[in-house]
Amino acid sequence: MTQTRPHSWIDWYRFARQTLDLGRTEAAAYATARHVEEENRRAQRETRRRAA
Repeated sequence: MTQTRPHSWIDWYRFARQTLDLGRTEAAAYATARHVEEENRRAQRETRRRAA
């Protein structure tokens, strides 16, 4: 079984609801935080790649 890391906001939300068993509000906050984190990492990678 291959597990992939969630990428979209809804993937993070579903992960929080199903795997972490968080309520709606908590899952939404968790999904938002993780999604923003992923976007920041992606932007950093792009910046580094352009600088190289």
